[in-house]
Amino acid sequence: MTLSLAEALENVALERGRTYRCQVKGHWIELRVLDRVAEGPCSALAESDIMLDAWTELPAPAGGVHRQSRLGHPELPDVPEIPSDWKEP
Repeated sequence: MTLSLAEALENVALERGRTYRCQVKGHWIELRVLDRVAEGPCSALAESDIMLDAWTELPAPAGGVHRQSRLGHPELPDVPEIPSDWKEP
């Protein structure tokens, strides 16, 4: 069962002009209660944009390549040999 944010806040006693902060599932949430609404209720956030459930599961990382790094100057590339009979165009 999924619950929209608006449905979850219907039974909460909120005061106008106050800001509420809490931690939910490791994320900090901030809720500001406005004194007045400019355009209409919930106009800044469409109901379809609210995701309370995870939308995907990422696979665990598989193996990898470990490289040893060294401090110092990088090695320069080999200088190509230019034939002695080469002429500039």
